[in-house]
Amino acid sequence: MKRTLPRLGPICAFGFALCTLQGCGGGDPYVLTDFHNHQQGNVEVCFDHTRTTLAQTQTLANGICDDYDRTAKYVLAQSDQCNWRTPDIVLFECVARPGETPRPFVPQKAPLRRNSTGN
Repeated sequence: MKRTLPRLGPICAFGFALCTLQGCGGGDPYVLTDFHNHQQGNVEVCFDHTRTTLAQTQTLANGICDDYDRTAKYVLAQSDQCNWRTPDIVLFECVARPGETPRPFVPQKAPLRRNSTGN
């Protein structure tokens, strides 16, 4: 009995077309950084520049900075830094709003005490 393999050409073409069509529209912007970076005042947002404006990414960053009573200030944008659906990245710094003095990002701990020898 002779065994034949199915024709893989049409299956591969369909898979390639499906993957290509999914990538055409890009993805929704999202915050890449985590809580530890936010405590330092840094927010990175991944986005697709063909679908999303810098103002929309700043809205996402402002949502993070609002937790610290600050506003997002644009620092840098680069392409091809995130995944293939949202390849571009923009970096924001959380800064104080004009005329306001917000609390520190991370409250300072008490200074270290000297040991008993005075060192």
